[in-house]
Amino acid sequence: MIGKSILALFLILGVLGGCSSNPPSNRTALLPYLTGASLPKMDSVEMRSFLTQTVYMAGGQYEVQATPLTLPLIEQEARELQRERGLSDEELKRVVDYNRFNYYDDRFCADIQMSIVRFGQVADLDQWKFQLVDSLGEKYQMKWVDQDAVHGPVVTYFSGLYGPEKKWYNRGRICTNIAIDRALGFKIEANPSFVQWPFPNTALLYWGIDVPDSYQSYRRY
Repeated sequence: MIGKSILALFLILGVLGGCSSNPPSNRTALLPYLTGASLPKMDSVEMRSFLTQTVYMAGGQYEVQATPLTLPLIEQEARELQRERGLSDEELKRVVDYNRFNYYDDRFCADIQMSIVRFGQVADLDQWKFQLVDSLGEKYQMKWVDQDAVHGPVVTYFSGLYGPEKKWYNRGRICTNIAIDRALGFKIEANPSFVQWPFPNTALLYWGIDVPDSYQSYRRY
């Protein structure tokens, strides 16, 4: 059974992701978060809040948030871990090297958070497929990391129009087996196993690539 602390984490992540539901950042604004150059001083929570993009599907019933793992984010989270646990500089280096090797170098990874209303059949991670799309439109399959270790989804209840309704929260890390030039911009395509008619069954999240005029960060039906 998932404890209250884990449920709180899901809820916090949802709030953070909600802060980034404006049209995605342009390439110039994104570069400091990719390279670390000219990056304002901030903690990892602020970094994640900027990097996280949000898209809604199925008439607002699905909320999908994605946070790409960048080298500045990996390094900042390691420094915060060092302060919390009193790690030596050598231990700090090992943490950074481990996360670079597993989640950054020669691959592309992102943290995914989802909330689902009404359609619990898509609440599990294996009901979602994601593809990375580079600046040239090439697509790369993404796979969940340590999916068996994910203790989700978390179920909560809220007051709907016709009484209490369920809401499912789930999260995981997903990666490609190939690296791209992140500085040129990229997209992530989300594809759940079920979307009710007449809504589209895919949605795109954008980083550093111009958003088409048809892009809508939110629509409620």
